[in-house]
Amino acid sequence: MRQTPNRVHPRPAGESLLAAVPAVWRNRRGMLSIWGYTFHNWELLGLWAWLPAFLTAALLLQGRSAESALMFAGLTYLANIAEV
Repeated sequence: MRQTPNRVHPRPAGESLLAAVPAVWRNRRGMLSIWGYTFHNWELLGLWAWLPAFLTAALLLQGRSAESALMFAGLTYLANIAEV
């Protein structure tokens, strides 16, 4: 990538930023990249933020103590931080 020039293509004079949106929608490869990135971030939000809370609630519903459920949630959050 070091040999690839970093080109910034200027917008034509008088064209608004929103005028480029239809061109992005027609660009199949670009849209696949955008959707892939969007779903990847959705996955990260789900795993890092909601999964520990869900598993904690599941442990509590199984009759485990609140201390053990919260300890498990804390360990899950720490594991997610270490993953980054």
